Amino acid sequence: MTHAASQSALNALLTRNAERLTATDGRLLDVLLQDPMRAALENGKEISDRAGVHPASAVRLAQRLGFDGYPAFRAFLRANLTEGGRDFGTASARMAARLVRAEDGLLASVVEGEIAALEALRDTVTDARIRACAEVLRGARRVFLFGQGHAASLSKLAALRLGRSGYDARDLGAERDRMALGAAGAGAGGCPLAVLLPQAPCHHADPCRDRPQPGRHPAGADRRWRHPDPPCPGPFHRRLARAHRRDTVADGAHGRRQCRDPRPCADRRRALCWRRWTSTANSAPRCRPNGSRRARHNNKKPPNPNAANKRKTPMFDTLKTALATSLLALTAGTATADVTVEFWHSFSGDSGAVLDEIVADFEAAKPGIEIDAQHIGNYNDIVTKLQAAIPARRAPDAVIMEVTRYGLFADRGVLTDLTGYLDADPLKDDLFDFAREVGVYEGKNFIVPFNSSTPVLYVNTALFAEAGMEEIPPLTDFDEILSAAQTVQAELGGEGIFGMAAPGQFARWGLIMANDSDLIDSVSGEILIDAPNTIEAYEWMASLVHEHKVASVDGVSKENNDRDAFLAGKAAMMMNSTGNYRRSKDALGDDLLVLPMPCNKTCAAPIGGAGIGILSTSDDAVKDAAYQFISFAAGAESNAKWFAGTGYMPINRNTADQPLAAKALEGEPGITVAIEQLDVARGRPRPPVVTWMRASEYDVWQAISLGQRDAEEALTDFATRTRNEAARTN
Repeated sequence: MTHAASQSALNALLTRNAERLTATDGRLLDVLLQDPMRAALENGKEISDRAGVHPASAVRLAQRLGFDGYPAFRAFLRANLTEGGRDFGTASARMAARLVRAEDGLLASVVEGEIAALEALRDTVTDARIRACAEVLRGARRVFLFGQGHAASLSKLAALRLGRSGYDARDLGAERDRMALGAAGAGAGGCPLAVLLPQAPCHHADPCRDRPQPGRHPAGADRRWRHPDPPCPGPFHRRLARAHRRDTVADGAHGRRQCRDPRPCADRRRALCWRRWTSTANSAPRCRPNGSRRARHNNKKPPNPNAANKRKTPMFDTLKTALATSLLALTAGTATADVTVEFWHSFSGDSGAVLDEIVADFEAAKPGIEIDAQHIGNYNDIVTKLQAAIPARRAPDAVIMEVTRYGLFADRGVLTDLTGYLDADPLKDDLFDFAREVGVYEGKNFIVPFNSSTPVLYVNTALFAEAGMEEIPPLTDFDEILSAAQTVQAELGGEGIFGMAAPGQFARWGLIMANDSDLIDSVSGEILIDAPNTIEAYEWMASLVHEHKVASVDGVSKENNDRDAFLAGKAAMMMNSTGNYRRSKDALGDDLLVLPMPCNKTCAAPIGGAGIGILSTSDDAVKDAAYQFISFAAGAESNAKWFAGTGYMPINRNTADQPLAAKALEGEPGITVAIEQLDVARGRPRPPVVTWMRASEYDVWQAISLGQRDAEEALTDFATRTRNEAARTN
C-alpha cells in the first residue's frame, strides 16, 4: 500500500492485515488510538517510546500494514484526520485493533485492560489523597458535580455513587445554565473539588464551539495553550488548576510571558485557583488566585486593545464569587505551604512507595515546603519529556537524572550549578567518593546522588539444581558463564527455560568494562565503540542469542522481557542492576544467589543510578527549598530507608549505622556483593553525546544480536556516527 491508499478506512486496513500483526503491534496501536492527533505528528521512535517497545517497532508495524516505512504510515494517519475520514477515532477501528491484540480471547483482553488500568491507580492516586477527599465529603450536606468531555462521565458516575451512599448529590453537567446557580447555592460552607484531565480542548463544549472571542488563538483553533480569554465565554472553559508558586518570567526569545503567582493558595493539594495567562509580549500576565483582585507583577497596568470587547457574564461572576467564598472556607485554619517544588522522578511500585515515604518525612520536618512528586516514567521518558517541557516552559523544579544523561542538560544551562549548595552542606563529607563524583560535570556539581547501583549477576539456584548443578560452578569469566548457561539450556530448554537472560544496556556496559574496554572513556572522552576489546565483548554477548541460543530474543527488543522471565523462573541467570534486588528476592526467595560481575580480562563495573538536579528556570526560593529536599533525601536516615526498601546501594557513609540499614545488611547477604564490588567500580562518561549514543545503541545491539549485521562492521559504523555527533554537539 502506498500513500495514495491513505483514504482507505483504518479499520479495514487493520482487519486486512490482522494475521500479520504481533502483540508488540497491539501495544503500538493502543498508543495510536488513545491520541490520534498526537500520533499523526510524532515520529516512529516517539510512538515506540510511549508504547514501551523497541524504537524500530513502529517501522515494522508500518511495513506489516503495507507501507514503505513509518513516514508513509504517518502520512496516511494525517490524511484520515484531515480529509474527513476520521476513522482513527471510530468504534469500529478501535474494535479492530482490540481484535488484533486479543490473542487469548476478546473477553480476556477487556478484563486484562481493566485490571491494568486499576493497577495503574497505585502510581497515580495515593491513599492519603483519597482519605483527605473522603474527609471533605464526609460532612457534606449537598454535593454538586460537573465535568466536560471525559470528565462528564466521571461526574455522572460520582453523582450516582454518592446518591446511593445517601448523599444529596447532583450532576450539573447536563444543566449548564444552572451550573453557576447550583455552585452558588452551596453557600459559604461549600467546598469545590475538581478532577482535572489533561487540557480538554474547546471542541468538547459544543454549544460554544467556534464562537469568536478576543484573545483566542489567531489561527482560530484550540492549540492546547493557555491564553487570556478562552475561546468560549462563561465558566465552562475557565480552567480550575492548582496555582504555581512562581513569579512572572519573560521569554524574550518566544515573545511570551509565563504567569507565576507570588501569592500562594493555602494547602496546595486541595485548594484551587483561577489562573489567567497571556500569550503576547506586550501585555503583562494577570492572575486571579482564589477569585482575588488582579495580581499585578509590574507597576504599570498594560494597555489592553481588546478591553472594550471584554464583558464578564453574570453567570461567571456568580460562579467566581461562590468558588472564592468556598475556597476561603476550605482553607481556613489549614497550614500554609510557603513553597511548592514540582519534582519529576522515575520510581513506581515498591520503589515509588519508599520515595513517597521519604517525601512525607521531609514535609513533616519542613511544613513550609511541599514536594509535588510526579512519576514520569523511566530514565528515557524523563529525558524525552524534559526536552519537550523546556521550550514549552512547563519544566519541573527538580528532576531525577540518570548519571550519564544529565551532562546534556548541564551543558545547555538547563540545570543549576549546585556546587555552592553542596560546599556549604555537611552532607558533602558524608557522601562516598563514588557517589559525589557521579554528580560532577566539567568541574561543577549539577546533581546530588539519590540512587546508586552497579550491575551484578543474579542466579536461580533451583534451576541450576534441576539442571544437575547442585553446587554452583565458578561464574567468573565469559567462558564459565556460557558453559553453565549451555548446561541449563540442554537440560531444561525443552520446558521453555533459558540458560540466561540477554544482557540489558547497563549489563552490556559492564561486560565491555570487564573485557578491559569502554564505550567512551570517562576521563579523556575518547570514543572506544570500535576498539578491539569492545567488539570482542559484543561478539560474545550476541552469541548468547543467535549462535548458542541460551538467551531469548524477546529480551533483545525489550529488555524488561528477560528481567520478567528471570523473575518468573524462566531463565537461570540475569545480569542486572542492584536496583532489581528487592523484587528478585521477593520472586525467588532463598533460591536467589547474587554474585559479582565476571572478570574476563579485568575486574571492572560501571556505576549507575541517578541523582536529583534543580532546573535553572526555578525561582531562588524554590531552588533553596528543592535543595533542602535533595539534602534530606541523601541523608543517612533517608538513604537507609531507600537502601533497605529497594536494594540500591548506600551513598552515605553513615547509612550503615542506621538500625534499618544494619538490619538489612545482616539479613540480606546478597546486598553486600554490590557494596564489595565498589572497589572495582567506576563512573561513566557524561558529555552531551552520551545521551545520543545510549539511545542509538539499542538498534545496533539488536542488529548484532539477531545476526543481522557483523559486530565489527556495525560497531565501526556506529563509532563513526558517534564521533560525528560528538563534534556536532560540542
